[in-house]
Amino acid sequence: MATTTAKKKGIHFAWFVLIGVLLMMGLCRGGINSGMGLFFQPISADMHIGVGEVAMMSSISALITMFWSPFAGRLLDKFDIRIITVVAVAIQAGCFAALSLVDAVWGFYALAGIMAFGSVFATQLVGPMMINRWFKDKNGLAMGIMMSFVAICSAVLSPVVASIIASNGWRMGYIVLGVLALVIVIPAVLIWFRTPEQKGQLPLGAPRPTSKPPRTPIRKPPPRPRRTCRASRPSKR
Repeated sequence: MATTTAKKKGIHFAWFVLIGVLLMMGLCRGGINSGMGLFFQPISADMHIGVGEVAMMSSISALITMFWSPFAGRLLDKFDIRIITVVAVAIQAGCFAALSLVDAVWGFYALAGIMAFGSVFATQLVGPMMINRWFKDKNGLAMGIMMSFVAICSAVLSPVVASIIASNGWRMGYIVLGVLALVIVIPAVLIWFRTPEQKGQLPLGAPRPTSKPPRTPIRKPPPRPRRTCRASRPSKR
């Protein structure tokens, strides 16, 4: 009987999965999602529209996220999480970079709505799901590292993107951040996103199954036939 076994030596694969999760969450959530507000004022000044009109794209994205999340969770239960994540990151980061081409406010609304379909996976569902699958032990530590890394990326990338916008314009800011997420996150997902079953390895901290020799069934002796006592008939004289 084939059973999955955990590696006794070396770094457990769960930590490599965590690296992939950190890169995805750091760039897609800490970079793209957290950096959306940096573009509102420059777009408003450049296109001569109100800041509130530009910011409406965030509300549209939030509404789609609210209704799409339950269906997105069901898709993760049915299909390969790696394929879904690659498509989701391509949608989110690709649409974010495509915002650099928009010349009318409705274009921001349309791309923000499409981007939300990918953002649900890349920034909310996939990261915690991968950690829960791989970390039976140190689960809280892995979750804490993930959220801390999101905050660090947000703190580091926000001034960098603001500097790019100030020096090269808001369109270049969209291109740089979107392309950066594409070229870093998608390879990381393809390399490190595996389920324990696909990897043939137990999650970190999962008990190792003990292989016991199969028991030979004990054969019971066949039941003895019952002896029937016939009543003796009285002899006739």
